[in-house]
Amino acid sequence: MTLKAGQIVIIGPKISRDEILQYVLLMQESKDDTDIAGPKTAAEPQTDANKPQTADEAQLVGLINQTRAEKGLPPLTTDPRLTAAARKHTELMMENGALSHQFPGEPDLQQRIDAENIPTDLEEENVGWDVNVAAAHQSLVEDPPHLRNILDPEVNVIGVAVVPSGDHVYVTEDFAHLTTDK
Repeated sequence: MTLKAGQIVIIGPKISRDEILQYVLLMQESKDDTDIAGPKTAAEPQTDANKPQTADEAQLVGLINQTRAEKGLPPLTTDPRLTAAARKHTELMMENGALSHQFPGEPDLQQRIDAENIPTDLEEENVGWDVNVAAAHQSLVEDPPHLRNILDPEVNVIGVAVVPSGDHVYVTEDFAHLTTDK
């Protein structure tokens, strides 16, 4: 089994544990026989979790909000803390040369968001690897579970990360419902 550009994974309240376990097995098999983009090398760019949104990240948020608008949903507001959480996770994907929602020793999505002091009561995540931002977005919207996260009417904030690696990009989309207290 080979992982190809455009194959993406999702985690959120609508995904069963069995689906997550199937993905974990796929990733292990894929890691054994596929050089997805390889581990990060010294020549590849480092990202800073606290830097302003990049042009690629702004493009991705724009595409997500355009998809939501087409369905009559309000746009999501970018939260810099959620963006920081997404960037940290995307850097780990690049370093490991693999897609995952949680690497060994890494906190789960809710803990990563809590660590950024974001008061939320719902968290969802899409991750992907593709040739560019537009292709990654298209792959996500063509897959019903990923599209459900993008179009979830309960989420109101987003943080995305786009990290180039060779001739591809790693993408993380973290969605949440921001609350006023936690």
